[in-house]
Amino acid sequence: MKPQSNTIEAHSTGKLFPRLVRVQVLIAVVATIFIVVLVLQISPLIKKKADLNADIERLNAEIKEKENAIKGLTNAVEVNNIKNPAQVIPLVYVEFEGDIKRDLIQDLRATLNNQGFPAPEAKRIEGDYYSEVRYFNPEDKRLAEDVARIAKKFFESKGCPADFPTNDLSSKARGPRGQIEIWINMNCHLVAS
Repeated sequence: MKPQSNTIEAHSTGKLFPRLVRVQVLIAVVATIFIVVLVLQISPLIKKKADLNADIERLNAEIKEKENAIKGLTNAVEVNNIKNPAQVIPLVYVEFEGDIKRDLIQDLRATLNNQGFPAPEAKRIEGDYYSEVRYFNPEDKRLAEDVARIAKKFFESKGCPADFPTNDLSSKARGPRGQIEIWINMNCHLVAS
């Protein structure tokens, strides 16, 4: 009987061995395909990451450049206002919220700039405030009134009438002479023209 069981073992092992080899080869082929596919997927992702990092660096450089421009403009205005108190150059900061497009705010800034009121980049600021023009020195009341008049006329021309009362904050906060802030909280569905 022993020889017969050896024959059965040898026979079954002979069939099993080629199957194991085939399974191992199949596993190796599948693993190779998986690795190739993975490598093909990784290469574009690495390029995409490099592109995104380059975009981030470029945008950070633009932000830094704009911050430096604002600082330079602010310093120039402050120096001029100290040296020539009778000839104050205003600097108008524009803050806004509501359903209003940035393009429209950019048009307002351009209007202010064209009328002698330099306005650095506007900021969208969430909060609980009304549309108004703020000033921080009693001597700047007339400048604030001029900015309020320009803003009112600008928004009326866009079909979004709004009032911009002036708010004297000189008793609460001080700012450099000529610093004006226009706070805009409104909904205007028109786009810039």
